[in-house]
Amino acid sequence: MKVVPPATYMIFLARDTLTIAGGFTVPPIMSAAITKAWGIEKSRSDKIAQLVSPMAMQLLCTPMHLLALNMYNE
Repeated sequence: MKVVPPATYMIFLARDTLTIAGGFTVPPIMSAAITKAWGIEKSRSDKIAQLVSPMAMQLLCTPMHLLALNMYNE
């Protein structure tokens, strides 16, 4: 049985934290920025932020996930 390096656990923890932030913390901030920058009404910018934020967070989370898997496999 392989030993999982502690750094792998830390990367997975950071990835999961970013995923949760992308779903719950970032959308209100992003919504306010969309409303201010583009003048879109609040309800519409809320929907945009709720859809875009988790997907955009995957741009950070996917490489972290792959790095952690690579660390474990090597």
